[in-house]
This record gives sequence, structure tokens and C-alpha cells, in this order.
Amino acid sequence: MDERTNKEKVLKKIRDSLISKTDNPYPKLSFDAPVFHQTDEDPVLIFADKAEAAGTKFFLIDSELDFMEAMVNLGMQYKWKNILCVEDGLSNLLTECELPHSIDTADLQSMDVGISSCECIIARTGSIIVSSREQSRSVPAYAPVHIVLGKASQIALDLKDGFSWLRHKYPKLPSSLNIITGPGRTADINGELVIGAHGPLQLYVFVMTGDNKSANKDFECIFSSNRPLEIEAAKALLAESGIESFTINKSDSSYIFGDTELYVRSADVLKAQAILVKNDLL
Repeated sequence: MDERTNKEKVLKKIRDSLISKTDNPYPKLSFDAPVFHQTDEDPVLIFADKAEAAGTKFFLIDSELDFMEAMVNLGMQYKWKNILCVEDGLSNLLTECELPHSIDTADLQSMDVGISSCECIIARTGSIIVSSREQSRSVPAYAPVHIVLGKASQIALDLKDGFSWLRHKYPKLPSSLNIITGPGRTADINGELVIGAHGPLQLYVFVMTGDNKSANKDFECIFSSNRPLEIEAAKALLAESGIESFTINKSDSSYIFGDTELYVRSADVLKAQAILVKNDLL
């Protein structure tokens, strides 16, 4: 086969196509229009559902003090010895709560946990975005357990909104942007899903409401249980009645003990409780 001749054939087709232009078959197609249907649902609620569905352990907290307390309790619970945090702000928080840690990436191979911030949080996919400008390239990839601290103000509804925000923040985008959704996973070998093969075995995301505490005040816990089937049944019953809800799993968290809690909007509390009572869940 004459490679040069084949190359010339391809180039000729390209030239012909450029000369003989055809009308756009989709003249009404807009690349600026939203890909998803617009929603009035709270982005925090959307992210909580999508993140937990992807295997992320999600926690809604009020302040940095809550995060520090969580880190101390998690460190005691899981006996983490080698914690790596290369970001100055987060490192200062860990130092303030007297949690031993390293700031040297030379300790990557021996670390049990990597702690980082994030650039933004994508609600629709339950993802976080980290960059080489603010976060370490290596920590999210090498850490067996990756813990992320974000803010409610960093939540974007979808990827398009997230990248628009990044372009506004950085006139020139960082050389590396990583989108992380849940723990590392692959099904490359025989189609069998393996968790932790590419990336962390566990991903914790703490979303801090800070001064914008409406994300906490708008929701109330109406039900808790250590039985996953009860929680799923309760969520299904509420969804059938058009009541939005999300869960926070405290059975494996900074609280060390506890159940999975079910939250609804404050305005829906009485209606939701009546539904659960009627179905013998309360």
C-alpha cells in the first residue's frame, strides 16, 4: 500500500470539502444554550445526592472549626499516622488543631491521607475540580484517602458553569485541571469494577457553609437510621409526594458513631413527618 498516495487522497478530500462548502444541516443548533433542563433545586442538595451515589462521603459543616474537629476525630478513629497537606491555609488549620502532618511531597509514598481544597464543586455530577495552581497534582492521585474542604459558594450547577467561573478567575487556565467524581475506579480487566485502582480508595468532601448558612438552615433532619433500606424507603416515599430530601451518613464520619440522617426543607418538615408516620417509619 502506497502511504504517500493514500495521504494525497485524504488531503484531496479535505481540499474539496473546503472548496465545496455545504449548508449547515443544523442551523438552529446553539452551542450556548444550556445542556440540562433548568432547575430550582438547591445545588447543595443536588451535589449531596450525586456525590453519595458516586461513593463520596459527603458532610455539610458550618465552619473551619467543625472541619478541624472532624479531622481530629477521623484521625483517632482510623489511626492515621501519615497525613500529607501541602497547602498553607489547610496546613495552618491542621497545626492549629495539633494534628501531625507533612507538607513535603517527598512523603507521597508513605502517606495514609491527603488533604486538599478544591477550585469548585459541580452539583450535577457530584464532582470536584482541583488545579495545579492551587492544589497539588500528586495528592489526589496517590492518596489512599483523599479529604477535600470546599465552600458552598464554590458550588456550580454543571461543568459549563464551573469552567466559566475558572476562566473568570484565571485569565490563563492552570496547566492541569482534574475533575474528580467519587473514589478511584476502573473496570479495565474483565469488566470487573475495582475501587481504588486509579486514585483514592475513599473520598471525603466537606462543604462549608461559612457566612452563607442558609444551606444549613433551609434543611432539617427528620429521620435517622442505621438501616440503609429504611433510609432508602423513606426517601422514596418523600419523592413520591414531591418532597426533596438528601442524606448525611454519620455512621462513618467525624462523629465516630451515629446513623444516616435524612434532611428535608424546613417548609416540608410537617408534611414529611406525617408521611413517615403513616408508613410506620417514625
